[in-house]
Amino acid sequence: MDPMSAPMDAAMTCNIPECGVRLTDEALVTACTHVFCLDCARRGGFAEQPPYNCPACQQLLIGDNVTKQTLQPSEE
Repeated sequence: MDPMSAPMDAAMTCNIPECGVRLTDEALVTACTHVFCLDCARRGGFAEQPPYNCPACQQLLIGDNVTKQTLQPSEE
């Protein structure tokens, strides 16, 4: 099996430690590779106009450094 098409072994979770919700539908993904549930993204300031600071690492993020993604987890 091609490793790029193999299902992930671990569930993807929100990168806010106090949250840790399993991400199954939509998530906010940052250029610094952090992933947040939409509730934490709103609380973290992503509902405001850019620039943003990543809630996980404080990296400065602008415009397209943050994207909302629809997730399609494997059924396996």
